Amino acid sequence: MTMERWTMLAVAATLAACAPGGGLGDNSNVAVSAGDAVALRTTTALSLAELAYNTGEAAAAAALESGQLSKAQAASLGDAVHRARAYRDQARTLVAAGGDASAAIEALDASLIQIHTLSGR
Repeated sequence: MTMERWTMLAVAATLAACAPGGGLGDNSNVAVSAGDAVALRTTTALSLAELAYNTGEAAAAAALESGQLSKAQAASLGDAVHRARAYRDQARTLVAAGGDASAAIEALDASLIQIHTLSGR
């Protein structure tokens, strides 16, 4: 998958996590509908972040297996993957607790960009 696709996925995840709810129906259903909308956005954001992470990890693995990276490049790429994994895990934890994972997803996006740059993909 290209860099543009991962970035689009990560940006979409961030936007989904931050977007306001809409179409809430009548007043009697506002609380339930708003809660459902937040849960759906959060689940969508986390799913997209997971997909973006998996793609980045696969690109990093391919770059490492190619044998074309120097030791320093391989170490930097490994560090970027570890950071991305930590941000993905942080987003999972926040979502499980009902929290806002948008900052973790944005940090994950930055790590994925670094993975792309280092892997040459």
